[in-house]
Amino acid sequence: MDIVVVFDLVGVILNDGEKKYADVLAKRNHLKKEVVYHAMEVNSPAIDTGKMSLEKFFVSVCRSVGIPYDKRYCNEYPKYFKLNKGILSFIKKLGKRHEIGLLTNISRDGWNVHNKKYNLAKYFDHVFLSFKLGLAKPDIKIYELLLKKIKNKHCIFVDDRLKNLVAAHKLGIIPIHYIKFSSMVKNLRKHGVKI
Repeated sequence: MDIVVVFDLVGVILNDGEKKYADVLAKRNHLKKEVVYHAMEVNSPAIDTGKMSLEKFFVSVCRSVGIPYDKRYCNEYPKYFKLNKGILSFIKKLGKRHEIGLLTNISRDGWNVHNKKYNLAKYFDHVFLSFKLGLAKPDIKIYELLLKKIKNKHCIFVDDRLKNLVAAHKLGIIPIHYIKFSSMVKNLRKHGVKI
């Protein structure tokens, strides 16, 4: 059986820097982290689908929480996303036996920074970026595009957000909820992935 293993980027390959940076902005501006994170989440669909730049994203977030916009936010933000140790070497190893995909909600700015820093594209046979597609998870259409591209192959999707996995599962994609590396590996093996 041909298996394609598809990974999310933020929250799986990279840590969720958005949550970390929400905490920084909150502390710096004497706000609750949840308020800042909510404002970021509300604005995420527009930036993730390519309808908003990183600068406009932060202008909107700042307006939402009642703080002044500062240009340094755009420079600081990407630095809070760090590579989860061992994941790229694992993906490289996995890619010798299976097709590997990337399906992620990400802005053009975010992709450019992270791809340049980690040379991410080289690890994947299939790359689906929300800003290029004009669609973001959990929109069912993004999973339909994925399935069309991989053509009747057995698909496993690893993501840290349950809502994205629920949507994928509706189309027959096998979901794996990423909590930690070791449990992901165990679940991949359980579904026939040769490691």
